[in-house]
Amino acid sequence: MSGPRAASEPAATITTADALHQFARDVFTRLGTSAEHATTIADALVWANSRGVDSHGVTRIPRYVELIERGDVNPTPTLTARVETAATVLIEADRAPGP
Repeated sequence: MSGPRAASEPAATITTADALHQFARDVFTRLGTSAEHATTIADALVWANSRGVDSHGVTRIPRYVELIERGDVNPTPTLTARVETAATVLIEADRAPGP
């Protein structure tokens, strides 16, 4: 539908990938993840948005917040390589966020 937007629709906000990355990193840092893990999560989410896969981008942040606050995702995981072969690694992720 074209024309003026309805009064109930919020105006679109345009931001840079860097600002979006900083926002995502700040959210996860405030939830207790290390700076390194927060950066990794932000990298993955913003990268997904940059590739046009918005369903796996920053739109996931509220769900991650919910999972961390509920205790279903561990914001301070210990990652351990359990089995390594020439082509694969089995990692015990300690309920880490996906990225």
